[in-house]
Amino acid sequence: MRNRFYVLLFEVIEMNFRNTLILLLVFTLLLSTFLFLRGKKPEKKEIQEKISETYAIKRDEIKKIRLSFKDENTKPFLIAKDAENRWRLVDPIEAAANQDEVEVLLDDLLNKRIKQTLEDETDLSKFGLDEPTVQIELWTSSETPDKTFLIGNPAVGYSVYAKEKSSDSVITIESSALTDLSKPYTDFRDDTVIGFSLGDVKGITLNYLNQNPIICNLNTEGTWMVDIPSDSSAVITQAKADKTEIDDILDALKNLKVKVFEADDVKNLSQYGLDKPRIEATIALGENRASKTLLVGKNVPDADRVYVKRQDSDSVFSVDKDIVNDLKKTVYDLRDKTVIDFQRTDVTKFELKSSDKIVVCEKDNLGEWRITQPGEYKADKYAIDNLLFDLDSLKAREFASDKPESLTPYGLDNPQNIVTLYESGETEPKVLLFGKKQGNSVHVKTEDADTVFLVKGILLDKVDIGVAELRDKIVLKFEGDDVQKLELKHDDVAITCVKQGVNWRITVPTNEDADNDEVTNILNKLAELRVEKFVSGKPDVAIAGLDKPQVQVTVTLKDNTAYTLLIGKSANNETVYAKLEAPEELFLLRETIANDLKKTLDDLREK
Repeated sequence: MRNRFYVLLFEVIEMNFRNTLILLLVFTLLLSTFLFLRGKKPEKKEIQEKISETYAIKRDEIKKIRLSFKDENTKPFLIAKDAENRWRLVDPIEAAANQDEVEVLLDDLLNKRIKQTLEDETDLSKFGLDEPTVQIELWTSSETPDKTFLIGNPAVGYSVYAKEKSSDSVITIESSALTDLSKPYTDFRDDTVIGFSLGDVKGITLNYLNQNPIICNLNTEGTWMVDIPSDSSAVITQAKADKTEIDDILDALKNLKVKVFEADDVKNLSQYGLDKPRIEATIALGENRASKTLLVGKNVPDADRVYVKRQDSDSVFSVDKDIVNDLKKTVYDLRDKTVIDFQRTDVTKFELKSSDKIVVCEKDNLGEWRITQPGEYKADKYAIDNLLFDLDSLKAREFASDKPESLTPYGLDNPQNIVTLYESGETEPKVLLFGKKQGNSVHVKTEDADTVFLVKGILLDKVDIGVAELRDKIVLKFEGDDVQKLELKHDDVAITCVKQGVNWRITVPTNEDADNDEVTNILNKLAELRVEKFVSGKPDVAIAGLDKPQVQVTVTLKDNTAYTLLIGKSANNETVYAKLEAPEELFLLRETIANDLKKTLDDLREK
């Protein structure tokens, strides 16, 4: 019985212990959860609204802005939109505003984010808002400002105190507002000196002190013409203008920017040299030729600037002094100095005629240049391209006469050289006549115009060349990979190399592997050979040393085509006589090629 009692007692104790343990575990879990949740701070999600959002401001509806400043040295100013919806400075001056700068100003205010809001603050002095550093007033449609913002003292955390005047709340915004909104009115003034659209310009007049004006106008065909002063030696009243020069002047005027706004409402212009400006530049705009004029005065003392003003304004600015050089032109500067007008890429044939020869070059069906007279030769593309480029880019150094009574004084009644150019799509050729030299220049004129020009005399030497200068100067035409055999003879040396697969092998006078690099180097030098000069006439082969050449080299290609080059005696200190085995024509090569080709068996053996 007693044993039964102890068993029951033990079971009760064991069950109570188990329940207690479970309760203890549950309690521990609950306590841990409570402590965890108690120790964890709730996450605060802070949403920073923009000023435009908090105060319901639509920037597109803003019509007027006024900024005032605590600093008495910074003038308050008013900016308003005009009838064309463009910003203008209204006070302290009437002037065009810089549209981009005004938009940036609005961005700097309206996009600032509110970092903190302090409700029901009545003592504004502790925030510097009783006498704000900056005050910004915004109008939409009412006579009074719709919103007025005050910017006060700096706050902690890179912030500054601010307030909308009608609100009871003080806010903090980014501290950059102080610098962004504390700008003088001159920063918002349009720095364009003379505004216009390039496409509207119909004329330019340049007036200089004690000189005749230079007048340029766009004619009905869209060509710029320059007037020739009546007191000049010219007998014409107008000439074609240089469009590039005109464009440069217009670009200089359009891109001219104010460096310093010197003074407004100026009554005494003499102190700026603007009572008698050294330059007056007037542009005519549109079909009604409305004018805008820039006056250029004295240089600013101790500065790289010059005083300027618009004729319709009382304000004086200073700008970069380069504008003086940009506008200081002569009639010669503005005249089109093109001598012969053609498209060199359209030329399909040309003739070079002098008193004793004529050379004719034509493009074949493949577009390759060939000499067709006085003989048939492949032409040197680069020599022809250079010649046509020189003719195309030819500019007058001087206008000798626009309507000469006689061509004899210029040697153009019987020109010593004539260049005739044929262009595809043109029925008539362009003809350029060359006359007498004058110093380092030469007189020229086109066949279809009266004007006699002076151009650089070196061009005469270029058009007075013969066939030899225009011929293709490549001596041997082959690709290195196409060569199958190389034979080299000089002095008592005779070596033959044959290509086997990708390697070269000496077959005469021995049978051994060749140095691939050495053979390739010889072939490269041969492929790069250019004629220095073709020898005219039929010189004695023996005198040229080509009856017994000092070097003979033969290149045989895979198709069994063979080229043999003979190199003879020195012609001078720089060149040697040479010829191909066929044809018999002699030419000169650089003297160094002979030594480059005098290789020995040891030179060509595999190293």
